Amino acid sequence: MVQISGVAAACNDTVPQLLQKYSIYQTMFNNISKQLIAQQWQQFCAGEEFIADHDGIKPRDFVLASWRRSLEHGVDPFKVEPAGIAAGRLSRILKSRSELIRISLPVIENLYSTIEGSRSIIILSDEEGIILFSVGDAESLEGNLAYGQGVEYSEKTVGTNGVGTALYLNEPVQIWAEEHFAQRNHGLSCSAAPVHDPEGKIIGCLNLSCLWDKVHTHTLGMVKAAVSAIEQQLKIELVLKNKVALLQEKQGIFELIQDGLLTIDRNLRITDINEKARGILELTDNGGKVSGGMVAINEHIIAGIDFKEIVASGKRVQEREATLRLSGGALVHCLISATPITTSEGLVITLREVKSVRRMVNRYVGSKAVFTFDDIVGTSPQLMESVRLAKIAGESSTNTLILGESGTGKEMFAQAIHNGGERCGGPFVAVNCGALPRELLQSELFGYAQGAFTGAGRQGNPGKFELADGGTIFLDEIGEMPLAAQVNLLRVVERKEVVRVGGKYARPVDVRIIAATNSRLMQAISENTFREDLYYRLNVLTVNLPPLRLRIGDLGVLIEHFLAKVCRGLDRDKPLMADGVMEGLRRYNWPGNIRQLENIIERAVHVCQGGVITVADLSREITEPPPVTVPVELALAKSGENQTKSRSDVVPAARTLQNSEYQAIVGALNDNRGNIRRTAQMLGVARSTLYEKLRKYRIDISAHR
Repeated sequence: MVQISGVAAACNDTVPQLLQKYSIYQTMFNNISKQLIAQQWQQFCAGEEFIADHDGIKPRDFVLASWRRSLEHGVDPFKVEPAGIAAGRLSRILKSRSELIRISLPVIENLYSTIEGSRSIIILSDEEGIILFSVGDAESLEGNLAYGQGVEYSEKTVGTNGVGTALYLNEPVQIWAEEHFAQRNHGLSCSAAPVHDPEGKIIGCLNLSCLWDKVHTHTLGMVKAAVSAIEQQLKIELVLKNKVALLQEKQGIFELIQDGLLTIDRNLRITDINEKARGILELTDNGGKVSGGMVAINEHIIAGIDFKEIVASGKRVQEREATLRLSGGALVHCLISATPITTSEGLVITLREVKSVRRMVNRYVGSKAVFTFDDIVGTSPQLMESVRLAKIAGESSTNTLILGESGTGKEMFAQAIHNGGERCGGPFVAVNCGALPRELLQSELFGYAQGAFTGAGRQGNPGKFELADGGTIFLDEIGEMPLAAQVNLLRVVERKEVVRVGGKYARPVDVRIIAATNSRLMQAISENTFREDLYYRLNVLTVNLPPLRLRIGDLGVLIEHFLAKVCRGLDRDKPLMADGVMEGLRRYNWPGNIRQLENIIERAVHVCQGGVITVADLSREITEPPPVTVPVELALAKSGENQTKSRSDVVPAARTLQNSEYQAIVGALNDNRGNIRRTAQMLGVARSTLYEKLRKYRIDISAHR
């Protein structure tokens, strides 16, 4: 302005007068330039390969190159009429570029506010030059279909123009007057710049069109600034989108984890929590919706673990078992782990409900029922009555007592009852009360607390009842349970809670009890070895299992079942049965019941030859009756006869005694599953005497285990 003022003074002109003269000179120059370029365009369209240089003015190189491409595309500069694309294609394009339109609209509106009233038009296109949006003065847009949504402005369709050429060159351009290849656009000046996504890919183009004599050198700069704003906003949106995705991913991980998961800051305020943890801690509001963010965790957990101490120590806590007392009064048994967060001096905490952990453990270690009522083989009336009662028991959760001799399938019935009811998805835990040492039985059943006795684990240990929570516990040989354990069992039955050995807190358990025994509990009650009140608590439903000798009609189908089972496991064909085998099996008394039958069939399949089971392949206890000769002195002593009688009078009595002794030994072995020590104790003889009798009667111990 200082220079202009100086020039004005020298020329005796005022500044406004000088500016007016400059504008006139600029207009004259533009008119001359337009005429010269118009001549060159006409020359080019006429097919002349050389364009003369008039006073140094000629088409710019990129414009001339664009004219040549326009010819190659077959564009007729005198007949160009912009046309729209099909509606379906336009709909797909608008949908795919909806984000570009949304972000560009505010920028375009701001740009238009600076040029409003200048008969200018602003166009936003996609990467193919198809108009997505346009804005301008009403007199310029009204009735003008050339700037409507869906019209294509690529070089292939209209030749050299601001949108098409900028997209082809991938850089900002200004196409002025006759530089447009189409004659219909010679009255315009177009300033255009391509729009890129954050990865640098062209996704659109912004174009400002005005009358050729209204263009300014700053017009293209305005368009470039607007495009820069759009691209910057696209980058910001991408960053935000990525952050939202990360947050959603984090939340998804939070909710996917089966454990309760939460984070707290150094002030013990909950900063994040998943749905599982909310449920465990009962964080619900009056509206029923789960809540709990930015509140102190010790407002909800009032006892059981000191989170303040853990935060202060900065040490990790791994799988610490704790009984949490919630603000609502509920007790929750959890395994808690906590890891310090260095950035916030807080903690990441996981809560695992003990009962869910135990269900998982039971699932993996095999504490589950595999048999159903379909697995029970036989059709005898006695068996069908047992199945009927067992199905009734399965439909309820009441305690059930199964009575039957050893080997009749008491555990199979117990599993079928479990699988036949609503607890089938829970654990099935079986305990043989007669096989556990008396001094360990209570800790096995009810668990033990930390430091309950020498050698007790640091965290204590859950018992079988806790492991069976939500399912069924099967107490086999319940008649062998010591009286002290019966007292605690009665507490569990009545109160539905268990106290660990050496523990203070009662732990609620939801367990259905199925008990079984092969002894007469009423006789045990009369002998004061079994509690009468416990008996009536357990004996709500009773299922009596018939011994095999009373359902001998099922023998054939049982044999076929066990043959198929054994041969399937050995991957061999089922053998035939020679004459006399079935008759011998039917004559046998089966003191070991179905378990003994299965063992004998399995042995026969292994030892038979030629695919045929013969009598010789059966065990000796079936094929060879015990010796009928016994010492005369033993027979006379047992029969109470005078030793002066003849031997011919003694033999019948000896046979009777021998058979009784044999049956007593076999029955005791079955009751004790082949355990020599317990069998000898039951018979009241030394183990050496029992071994002598086993050799004498050729009894195979393995058949009874």
